Amino acid sequence: MGARVGVIPRLWGELLTRPVRAHGQRSPGISAVGSWGWLEVAGAGRRWWAVDILPRMNSQPKIGLFPGTFDPITNGHLDVIRRGQHLFDRLIVAIGHNPAKGELFNMDERLEMIEALLREQCDDHVEVRGYQGLTVDFARELGATAVLRGLRNVTDLNFEFQLALTNRAIADVETVFMMTGDAYAFASSTLIKQIAAGGDIDRLHRMLPKLVIEKMKQKKRDNGGKLPWLHVDHFKE
Repeated sequence: MGARVGVIPRLWGELLTRPVRAHGQRSPGISAVGSWGWLEVAGAGRRWWAVDILPRMNSQPKIGLFPGTFDPITNGHLDVIRRGQHLFDRLIVAIGHNPAKGELFNMDERLEMIEALLREQCDDHVEVRGYQGLTVDFARELGATAVLRGLRNVTDLNFEFQLALTNRAIADVETVFMMTGDAYAFASSTLIKQIAAGGDIDRLHRMLPKLVIEKMKQKKRDNGGKLPWLHVDHFKE
């Protein structure tokens, strides 16, 4: 079940949150212009809300920020980027550093791979940049309209919902959620690195772009048949 995005003409440019019915049925006066939305928890139940973030006619372009470590970037990430690019006038894929995740590719290597993939698969208004510090600070620095996030499952939602509320409270930055494609709902960069470290990297061809697979194979060869990566979690560092 999903929400439909709509805009009431007399409220053009305003942030609109309005409940809509399931299965694509539209509330009176709303015309559908998209297929994304977010899930808002109200009381003890859950309701789907349509969210429209559109600028006034004389305002700045809509800038979206899609943050992550992208170590490595996956087909699931690229799926969200390709679909999300149509929501913004400018979409920035932002590579950050997460101390809770062991690093496989350094920042320069990730920038190089993602730049090449964006040239192949995305429009010219999509770019990649690295950053340090908090995502919300980088979003404000860029004047971002919203942070774009992909959701794979309910577990993601619990974390992302809390993060979105925090970002809005401390930095007044909105979040747009987009469901990941069904084929990528189970994949994560950490899981991919675990599989690659212990087996044949070619088995990951459904999860990873060919360029990333070749870079991982090269990385493994250069390190004596092992990936230079250590998983970091709450139990070991």
